[in-house]
Amino acid sequence: MVAADADGGGRVVLADDVTGGDRVRYRGTDRFGGSLSVTDRRIVIRDDIDGDDSDEHGDDGDGDARTGDSGDGDADGRAVPLTVVEELTYRSVDWFTLLLGVGIVAFGLVSIPRHRLGAAAFVLAGAGSLAVTWRRRGRVRIHTHGRPKPVTVYPADPEEFLAAVDASLAGIRSERSPDDGISDDESGPRGGPN
Repeated sequence: MVAADADGGGRVVLADDVTGGDRVRYRGTDRFGGSLSVTDRRIVIRDDIDGDDSDEHGDDGDGDARTGDSGDGDADGRAVPLTVVEELTYRSVDWFTLLLGVGIVAFGLVSIPRHRLGAAAFVLAGAGSLAVTWRRRGRVRIHTHGRPKPVTVYPADPEEFLAAVDASLAGIRSERSPDDGISDDESGPRGGPN
């Protein structure tokens, strides 16, 4: 539920609607705008708090699923239930792209005496590659069951975000283990038998 603030122009999201009444383990921001919350049962992703629908989330061309409709949540965001999370992957920096950018810049600098215009082009291309690599640092991908593309987020504090998700997943697994009769040793990535 969204309510108007005191000025009547802004928007305030009520805490019970974001969390669904669950205990909040993490509340933070996404580096590209929006907010992230981790509760005992789900990850709540709110894109662009101001309501601007522009796509400035650093789409890396291989699976940024922010704009997709997950069926949960409302128009301002969505929730990923932790029961369908298969895997979380964290990449602090894409080292291949970083080294490639450094190599292109170095080649451009070495080429200055031979061809200044070509060298400048290499330096600019390498600098652009380094800027994009820096912008995409701290990427967390949430792979879910039944969804071909992972949900990608860029939390401002990825270590704290991952610790909160791990704690919530451990709580869900401890709730499910006695009921299923399956020990943690026998369970696969989704809590089922291998």
